[in-house]
Amino acid sequence: MAILEQIAEHYQLDHAEWKEENKVISTNLGDKQVRFWAEEQLLNWHIEWRDEVALGMNVATDRMLRTANQNPWIASGTTYITLHDHVTTTVPCAGYEENWGQLIGGLLQTGIKLHDKYKEIAVKNDYSFKKCLERLRKYKEEGASFESVKKCLLEADKRQKRALELTETFRGIPLPLLDRLDGRKGKEIFNLFFYEGGTARPELGYRSLRIFLIKWLNNSSPYSLKKLLTCINDHFSLETEHGFLLLAEILAPIELYECLDRLQESELSEMMTILRNFEQDWERNRVLLHHYTDWLDEKRRKVAL
Repeated sequence: MAILEQIAEHYQLDHAEWKEENKVISTNLGDKQVRFWAEEQLLNWHIEWRDEVALGMNVATDRMLRTANQNPWIASGTTYITLHDHVTTTVPCAGYEENWGQLIGGLLQTGIKLHDKYKEIAVKNDYSFKKCLERLRKYKEEGASFESVKKCLLEADKRQKRALELTETFRGIPLPLLDRLDGRKGKEIFNLFFYEGGTARPELGYRSLRIFLIKWLNNSSPYSLKKLLTCINDHFSLETEHGFLLLAEILAPIELYECLDRLQESELSEMMTILRNFEQDWERNRVLLHHYTDWLDEKRRKVAL
C-alpha cells in the first residue's frame, strides 16, 4: 500500500496528497507534516517530550497526531511514520519572552524527568581544554601565529578553571536531555505559541540552551535576555544547582576549542574567516556571561533583602 493511502486509512482522512514530497501533505483537515523514523527508541523520546511539555502549559508542541486507534505512529515495513500539524507563521524572540520561558522551562523539567530512560541515545558534547592547548602548541611548533587566539588564552584558562569548579561541586546532579533549541521554530497558531521540534537525538546538558541564549542576545537586547531568564526561572529554577551548571556551560571556552577544530580541517584560504568568526563568537559569549552572572547576582540580592 502506498504511503499516502496508509496515512489516509489510519488517520481517517478523506483526502491526502503531497504538497512537499515526503515532507508535507495537503488533507481535508489542513496541511500536515510527515516524518519518517528508523529507530523506535528515538521516536519514543520525541513522542514523550512533546507530550510532556504540552501538559498543563499555555504552549503547544508539534505533537504526534493520533491515528483512529489512538496510536502516535504507523508502521510501514521497518519505518515508522508520524503526522503533525504544519504551522508556518513564525514569531520573533523579543516580545515572546513569557512563551519561550514557559517552553524552555518545560523542556528542562522534562529533560531531567526523562534523563534515565533515554540517556543511552543522547549525544554527549565532548570538550577538552587540554586538547585545545595541545592543538595550539602544535600550530605554534609549525610556525603558525594566531594572535586573536593567543590573546584569549589567559581568560580562557580562568574560565575553564571556574567551570571545572562548578561541575565538580554539582557532580551527580542529572543533566537534562534537550531537543536542540532553535529560535526559528517558534510559531503561532490561533494566538497560541507553537514549537516545532526536531528529529535528532537528544543532547545531554546545557549546550543547546547556551547557543540559544547567545543568539537571543545577538538578536534582541540585554533587557529581553534577562526577561527571558526570569520567565524560564518561573517554570524551572535557575537559582538552584541547575543555574550554576548552566553557568559552567557558559564559562567553558568552547568557542576556542571549536575554532581550533575548524582550523585543523581548513585550507589556508579559509583560516582568516574562521579566526574572524572566532573573535565574534568569543565576544558574544563574553557578553552573555556578563549578563547571565549579572542576572544571577540580582536574584541573590533580592533573596538577601
